[in-house]
Amino acid sequence: GGGGGGGASGGGEAAAAHKVAMSPPGGSPLPRRPQLLPVPAADVLYAARHSLLREVRHAAAAVATPRGPQGTAAEAAEAARRLGALRLWVSALARGVPRAVDGGLLARGLAELEVEMDAWEEADLPGEQQWAGMLQRAGISEPSGSQYLSEAATRLVMCTSAMPARHGYPCSLWLLFHTLLARSSHPPAHTPQL
Repeated sequence: GGGGGGGASGGGEAAAAHKVAMSPPGGSPLPRRPQLLPVPAADVLYAARHSLLREVRHAAAAVATPRGPQGTAAEAAEAARRLGALRLWVSALARGVPRAVDGGLLARGLAELEVEMDAWEEADLPGEQQWAGMLQRAGISEPSGSQYLSEAATRLVMCTSAMPARHGYPCSLWLLFHTLLARSSHPPAHTPQL
């Protein structure tokens, strides 16, 4: 028995098998846009790395102002929310990033980072240098002076753009969110009130 009927003929059959036309029910005045299936893992991995190397680092730098031992209850609650959100993000990434493209390298690094985050005893986010050290120990760091993220943005598959450094991350972040949601099979054991 053969493997399916219909579709494009000739050399375009394989390409057609990886695309579906996206159109809302009831039609649309907009042209149909082909959607690549499955989602390119390179784009998803780029977003995961970018979030850790840039977004979390900037958040860590923003809250790195020294605080005395006495803070308000509201400050302590906000610090706990930030730390809880970071722990959940690292955990979601560790469980949901694709493993086939890089042989699970990023997923293993995220698992190591998750262990380190669980051992973090401070009441707030790690500082920028502490976060960079955690990433380095987990094998997720970017070499000093490296243009890794800028170069990786030019190799995106689905999230290509004339200005990849500007458009690649928002697009790939959406792909990452959808991938994490699609790969989520169970609710977390604990869901803090954020």
